[in-house]
Amino acid sequence: DIRSPAQIELQRALCLIGAGDVQDGIRHAQGVVTSLPAMHRVRPIADLGQKVLKAVPVLEQPRAGVQEYRECITASFAVPAPQLTA
Repeated sequence: DIRSPAQIELQRALCLIGAGDVQDGIRHAQGVVTSLPAMHRVRPIADLGQKVLKAVPVLEQPRAGVQEYRECITASFAVPAPQLTA
């Protein structure tokens, strides 16, 4: 099972961001997403990845690491809809 641990680690990233450690949370989330094989990048993981991004405070949004993560999410989950619904 690859997806469940990835979801747990994305939750960990959310916790880090919630505790004020935005950069570590974003780095952690990006590592999770990039290490996930493409066939496991499904809608629930994409949604959780977006939730991590939305948890970043507004003042932190312009930081380079946050922008890189945003690009990572966009690139990682830019697949045709039928493949993303599993």
